[in-house]
Amino acid sequence: MMDQMMRAQFTSRYQAGAKELQFLPGQGVDMGLIGGNTFGRYKKISSAETINMIVTDGALVSFLGYENVISLNGTNGREIFTSPKFNHMIVVVDSFVYIVDTNLASDQIGQLETTSGPVYIAENLGSQLAICDGVAIYIFNYSTDKFTKVVVNFQPKFISFQDTYFIAADGLSNRFRLSDNNNGLSWPDDASHVGQIQTKATICTAPVPLDRQLFVFGQTVCEPWQDIGYTLFPYQRSNSLSIDYGCVNAATIASGFGIIAWLGSNEKTGISIMFSQGGPGQRLSNDGIDFVFSKMKKPNDSVGFIFREAGHIFYVITFITDNVTYAFDFNTKMFFTLVDHEMNHHIARRVTFFNGNYYFVSLIDGNVYKMSSTINTLNGKEMPRFRILKNLSIPNGDRFVVSNINLTMEQGFLEGEQQENLDLLPSLRPRIDLSASKDGGEHFWNVAPHRMNRFGKRQNVCNFWNIGAFNDCTLKFAFWGKQRFCVKQAYGSIYQ
Repeated sequence: MMDQMMRAQFTSRYQAGAKELQFLPGQGVDMGLIGGNTFGRYKKISSAETINMIVTDGALVSFLGYENVISLNGTNGREIFTSPKFNHMIVVVDSFVYIVDTNLASDQIGQLETTSGPVYIAENLGSQLAICDGVAIYIFNYSTDKFTKVVVNFQPKFISFQDTYFIAADGLSNRFRLSDNNNGLSWPDDASHVGQIQTKATICTAPVPLDRQLFVFGQTVCEPWQDIGYTLFPYQRSNSLSIDYGCVNAATIASGFGIIAWLGSNEKTGISIMFSQGGPGQRLSNDGIDFVFSKMKKPNDSVGFIFREAGHIFYVITFITDNVTYAFDFNTKMFFTLVDHEMNHHIARRVTFFNGNYYFVSLIDGNVYKMSSTINTLNGKEMPRFRILKNLSIPNGDRFVVSNINLTMEQGFLEGEQQENLDLLPSLRPRIDLSASKDGGEHFWNVAPHRMNRFGKRQNVCNFWNIGAFNDCTLKFAFWGKQRFCVKQAYGSIYQ
């Protein structure tokens, strides 16, 4: 067993880390299983990462799964939007615009002149839906079933709605434009309908409402404005606040639940994930993840969305060319990695809440998917779930032995038709694979698989023995199965 000095050394080793490693008498060392991505600049600093799992109530649980519910025979999902007043979803796939009713029946209502790129949708109080594809604005009036392309004298790059106005960014200047009151067919070019970013010389990228404010983004700055009802121009810029980070790509902007988040930068620095709750901008990313961004090939090829699940607010951002998705949980202040069943980036482009469920359009096809914590697969495929722990070492570099790892977790619980099948075929029961690395997480070798208990056998302890001898140890747990996982803690028996 570890003596008191060794226990103190292990504890002090982790006091500067993301999680303090603690020795608990009679239980061993808390291995730090419950956590998110640490983002050390190099793996030797920290290799900690959590894939397709999140932390809730002090436990590690599965992220939301998804299943295909609508096939629209396209190749590129571009946008999805819910109209509470119309009680339909609006979905854009390739160049086609569809409406989807509460029975998930779809009907094509119009066609855009573009087939790719981000699309933005907003709704006014006059039964009009405005659709902007970065080239033109289209209006669908669901009271008359009329779909119209609007003639405007600016380059619309983004569209939103607030206080009876559709609001669009002019992608060729620092200006943003207002429609007439509840009339997206009319965009007057006069002082009452044209605003300008004033803090810096920049191009307007997106005007985004957040509660009573309007965040007007440029490429290098963001200005909060507010509608004060002036006749000359209804909005007034805040003279006490501007955010010295613009937006790299308007498709990464997501707002809701009193939060606005985006991928930001300015003329003096690289990119960071930013957010605001109506006040000054704050960085979500830290030094480690900003270093990851600095190594990306094309970080501006990215999309983001925000949603809330069981009280947790998540901002999800996908870097398409660089093939990685990160989710930030505003409740736990942790990052997690999301992947599809082939370990590529997550497939969701944009998420909407409709008829009591979350739905998204896909980055890889023209389908609409339902996303839920009650779905434990990725469209029927097994969901990869991993937890890579923070590197474990003694400050003086001495060797140590990890003799046993003990997990406390849910076992013997299955859902639906899986129960009979898995009782008849024990080899298909969920399992946990433990692997270990001696080089800071660069290479792993398998230690042992553990086949979880059958249905009804709910003993909650899972043991791995004879892990190995190390002077630097990184452990990786893989959770395999088509059901949920809930892991509460992991303790290790460690000695010299």
